[in-house]
Amino acid sequence: MKNDLYIFPGQGCQYVGIGSDIVKKYKSVSQLYELANDLLHFNVSELSFDGPEDQINLTKFTQPVLVTHQLACFYALCEELNTDLRPSITAGHSLGEYTALVVGGSLAPEQAIRLVAKRGALMSELGTGSMMATKLTLDDANRIASEVNCSIAGINLPEQIVLAGLDGDLEKAINLIQREFPKKRVIPLKTEGAFHSYLMKDAAAKFLVELQNEDFKSPSIPVLSNYTGLPHENDPESIINNLYGQLFSPVRWLDCISYALNQGASRVIEFGGGIGKGIEPSEKKPNLQAMMKKLSQHFEVETLYFSAINTDSIEETAKHY
Repeated sequence: MKNDLYIFPGQGCQYVGIGSDIVKKYKSVSQLYELANDLLHFNVSELSFDGPEDQINLTKFTQPVLVTHQLACFYALCEELNTDLRPSITAGHSLGEYTALVVGGSLAPEQAIRLVAKRGALMSELGTGSMMATKLTLDDANRIASEVNCSIAGINLPEQIVLAGLDGDLEKAINLIQREFPKKRVIPLKTEGAFHSYLMKDAAAKFLVELQNEDFKSPSIPVLSNYTGLPHENDPESIINNLYGQLFSPVRWLDCISYALNQGASRVIEFGGGIGKGIEPSEKKPNLQAMMKKLSQHFEVETLYFSAINTDSIEETAKHY
């Protein structure tokens, strides 16, 4: 629908029980989980619904679990409204970009699930180092990163920059930040490696072969690229190159959302995942909502925000569609 922006989060919003509510109500969701189970070497349904937690948090499992849930929530809203939904523009944060490419018509669901399973396995196997979120500006983060051999791994907000690097180098970065910006918070991120940094180049090289083995199509709607912060081009080879580069380059989320808002996006719907201390899917909250609120304020644009992350939110969003 015109002026709709659909967004999909990245790692960190997985939890035991994810998808267990919507699979009971929506036939399309049940069919999708059956497809995922058949595609992969593990039972996506069992791991998603029942855990164990230590496995669902491993990158090689997290990525297919989350993309399957994001797609499931999208299909559930389509089923709830009895229509084939298509936004005016779509974007995913890191991992979520693969779901966005499905919604945008560039990939089939089975392709995305298969690709992120291979992506997650390579990132886990070859990952080293770690990541942390800072409250620095990009200029300050760039200066500090260059001094300690770290990389800018994510540009989420004007003053929320993610750094990645070897553990020892990140410790040096923390010391510099605490000395120069004592009031700026530093938040270590629970990842299996320094994702979106130079330390991912070996994983990216192997993953490029997997990308080249898939048949990408030109998107039917604009799909924003984390690598460029702009819509993917219609050339499938360009899409592959962007996804390759995404693994060892910063996630340009600030640029992606800036572009979408400048194009007139006024209603945002977040699909999949969930955060919060509650155990049940109904107790979870959208992962990207707070960030999107800050971005709307920064760009002085009013947006309506909805989510489709569990049965309750899907039903509520459908009422306002």
